[in-house]
Amino acid sequence: MLNSARWRTQIVGGVAIAVLLVVFVFDVAFGSVMLIPMVYIVVVAVTAFVSGPRLTAGVAILAFVLALLAGFANGDHSSSTYWLRVAVVCVVAGIALVFSIALSRRERQATVAAARYQLIAENASDVVLVWGPGLHLEWVSPSVEAVLGWRPDQLIGCRVSDLLEQADIDRIRMIQRAVVESGSAEGHVEAPYLTGSGGRRWMAIAGRARLDADGKVAGGIESLRDIQDEVAARTALVESEQQYRLLAENTSDVVIRWNAARRVEWASPSTEAVLGWEPSEFIGRHVTEIVLAEDLARVAEYKLDLLAHGRTDGSVEARYATKAGGWRWMAVRGHALLDDEGRVVGGLEGLRDIEVEHTYREQLKFLAEHDQLSQLVNRGEFLSRMTALLAHGPRSGSRLALLYIDVDNFKSINDTWGHNAGDKVIAETARRIGACVRTDDIVARYGGDEFVAALPAVHGHADAEAVAEKVHKAMTVPIMLNDHSIVVTVSIGVALAEVDGDLEGVLLEADRALYAAKESGRNRTVVHSVGASP
Repeated sequence: MLNSARWRTQIVGGVAIAVLLVVFVFDVAFGSVMLIPMVYIVVVAVTAFVSGPRLTAGVAILAFVLALLAGFANGDHSSSTYWLRVAVVCVVAGIALVFSIALSRRERQATVAAARYQLIAENASDVVLVWGPGLHLEWVSPSVEAVLGWRPDQLIGCRVSDLLEQADIDRIRMIQRAVVESGSAEGHVEAPYLTGSGGRRWMAIAGRARLDADGKVAGGIESLRDIQDEVAARTALVESEQQYRLLAENTSDVVIRWNAARRVEWASPSTEAVLGWEPSEFIGRHVTEIVLAEDLARVAEYKLDLLAHGRTDGSVEARYATKAGGWRWMAVRGHALLDDEGRVVGGLEGLRDIEVEHTYREQLKFLAEHDQLSQLVNRGEFLSRMTALLAHGPRSGSRLALLYIDVDNFKSINDTWGHNAGDKVIAETARRIGACVRTDDIVARYGGDEFVAALPAVHGHADAEAVAEKVHKAMTVPIMLNDHSIVVTVSIGVALAEVDGDLEGVLLEADRALYAAKESGRNRTVVHSVGASP
């Protein structure tokens, strides 16, 4: 079946040939009419404008042949006028043929470009809309069915605004107005388009003008890119950020964000309730300004681990500065903040107030390690510390001394004044012994009315005896019992240990020295050495 282009070529060719033949007949019959041969030129020129190069070439050759034959038929073939006429027809035919070839090539390129554009538009995932001067859709790409659920023929003749919600129409008209006025629209607009199922789908719209043959704007072309998933992700992110901010601003824990320089960039409102600082007062502070120096190494190691690995296991406890000038125990737990390239640029931390919890833990620890009556280290903790001391050994040039102290006649005190009075004697004796030793020394209630004092750095028995003498002197001050004052004495056995780690030997030797002191009349000190003479 012939298409319209072929029909047009055949009609133009037939008309051109018929006209040339009629002109030839008139030329032969009325050769004296000079304007008749010019009709050959006009027919060739018109053919070149309305048909392709093949038909133009055929018509040109026919015109040239007929012009020659007419001259021979009229007997003018020997005149210069005849050959001039033939030459003009030949030149015009050549020009017409060249013009026809150029025009045909341009039309072919335009056809190929249009076909390519049509192929791209019909197979692109984006939806392409073509609208005319009245903003009615003239063409819709097939992708509209996959994206929006409409068949293209359902939308032809509709306005773009028919697919939009009222609130979005003005924004889309701004794009269309920009297209009509300037030929293009900068950027894009996002709007939800009506789908064939009655729902809405977010699209990003960009447009440009469509020009007619005179270069005037005849409408526009819009490209709709499906951004439903992108908008959903953005919406989820906004909701997540809102929920996070709501949680951060209303939690009782302190939440802070810090940068790679370990300075606070943001602090939750709970900072004021917990630490007394307004969030704005906390921002910009370095970790060294808000953490107690004693705890700084722990926190610094924690943050470095976070910056290096992007996460850290567990939490760290540290004392944070309060606005009142004190310190409050906080449990710190956080995770790293990453940039778009996955690099750690800071961290987000939650600080949980554990001041009360820490106090209770310390109290429980104290109770586990100390005797409740005397408030001194108990037997188990004392043995643990002594083991550690002996493992490390006394300082260079010094020895370890152990004082084994026993309250004289304690059973008599209990029997005479009662157990409450006995408890008071134990507590007061413990206080006085503790006052006689250095902070590095260890004093413990070893059991009943017995006490021990470990002196980790003495140079000989004289140093140990000096401490024992201080204890004896301290005990000369009377103790008040039920409105009566009594003087309580103690017996002390001293053992000096070498660096051999023999805890059992030190204790045994001190016990022997104590026994000797009691056998010698009580209220005195006896010194023994372990492994060497004093």
